[in-house]
Amino acid sequence: MTLHLSAVLGALPGRSDDDAVLRFGDAVWTLRELRTRGDRLAAALRARGVGPGDRVAFHDTTSPHTFVALRAVTHLGAVLVPLNWRLTPTGLAELIADCDARVVLAGPGAPHALPGAVALDDLVAEAGADPGPVVGGPDDVAVQMYSSGTTGVPKGVLLTHRNLLGKFVGRPSVWGVGPGDVVLATMPYFHIGGLGWALAGLVHGAVVVAGPALGPAETAEQVRRTGVTHAFWVPAVLVALLDAGVDLAMPDLRVVVYGAAPLERSVLDVALMVLDCDLVQGYGLTETTGQVLSLSAEDHRRWAGAPGPLPTGRPDPGVEVRIRPLPGDGATAPDGIGEIEIRGEQVTPGYWRLPDARPVDEDGWLRTGDCGRSDDDGYVWVVDRIKDLIISGGENITPAEIEAVLDEHPMVRECCVVARASRRWGEVPLAVVVPVDHAQADADTLLAHCAARLPAFRRPAAVEFAGELPRNAIGKVLKNEVRRRFAGADGGAR
Repeated sequence: MTLHLSAVLGALPGRSDDDAVLRFGDAVWTLRELRTRGDRLAAALRARGVGPGDRVAFHDTTSPHTFVALRAVTHLGAVLVPLNWRLTPTGLAELIADCDARVVLAGPGAPHALPGAVALDDLVAEAGADPGPVVGGPDDVAVQMYSSGTTGVPKGVLLTHRNLLGKFVGRPSVWGVGPGDVVLATMPYFHIGGLGWALAGLVHGAVVVAGPALGPAETAEQVRRTGVTHAFWVPAVLVALLDAGVDLAMPDLRVVVYGAAPLERSVLDVALMVLDCDLVQGYGLTETTGQVLSLSAEDHRRWAGAPGPLPTGRPDPGVEVRIRPLPGDGATAPDGIGEIEIRGEQVTPGYWRLPDARPVDEDGWLRTGDCGRSDDDGYVWVVDRIKDLIISGGENITPAEIEAVLDEHPMVRECCVVARASRRWGEVPLAVVVPVDHAQADADTLLAHCAARLPAFRRPAAVEFAGELPRNAIGKVLKNEVRRRFAGADGGAR
């Protein structure tokens, strides 16, 4: 099958026209309905002058209308730009201006009335026009997806048809998804994790349950009612489910994929016991079109009870990984830790209107910005973001190492370690802790806990307490915001 999103979404592998492919609330769409809606929308957009290379911004919540828009826009050789519907109208306007959108489409669930937006349903209702032939090929840009923007202004990441489909079409699912399965896809489609997970379900023969994320009790009931076999949840959702005290009996659920942030070992152990299903960890970036490393269910069982942190995973098929020494480390990185680099057909060809910000080198290697290590069996441990490394007195300190020690203490619900400016050392580690019980929170106890387990230069200089940690839409802790709130200069203490 050709690697073109419009062609694939119009003739999903192994499906007949009357097969159910998408579910949204009580509505069920067949393949014929998805294709017909996409054709009508493509015809209406074509009549409005949309053509190859044009950007079409799409504003809606997590709904099946995303795939109508995706089929229609890519049919014309144009580029779909999924908008982060959680942004303010001002933030949305900035993205629309940045991508130079020819048309702004509003889905039925769009939370904001954007100037000049056209209702998708109104265009779909315009019958009788001809969408014309499918335009474009595998290496043309199909989607422009803005990065999560945890460090500043998001960049428009260009993703081709090959980027988005190459890892699914004609290849077995690394998550074990197949015909007859039901995939819960409620993570936002303006992030590659959510969109890629839903596409994987469609391509591999499953029915995809789309819709907004629900509360813990409602989520468990949705899984039971719709017969979900595979779910993708970020750690924050898993923790909410496990902490809510609701009925988590979900007999059809076989696999939970988690990613976007680390999952604490204690939470992982509880999840394996309570959910009674396989867990799979995924790692990827917008620039890698989502997952490139996975820790399988078998790997979880292999590493259960082993000391130290779980590996992040091993490379998925078609993915190459190498560890590059950090600047100043010479040819060999101390402790084997260096920058993780990725190569493969999933890697983006570049960024929108940023020709000097080349994501890959001349040999096709993408610098991820993450530091980590690997072993002889191909397992990779993602240690931290390079930008979050703390350089104290010339020593590199990875916040994740301190966070892992703090997470062992029963006082700690979750934590985040950031750099605090120091007159003497340049930077020192600051631990921001969300305690299990604020009444029992004691900084000296946690500092003593760290002192017994870490060398002096790697211990936090101070502990601050917080009610919660700021996160973005996919559950990543916003360390810039943590630094802004807590990391004032310490006057020189270590």
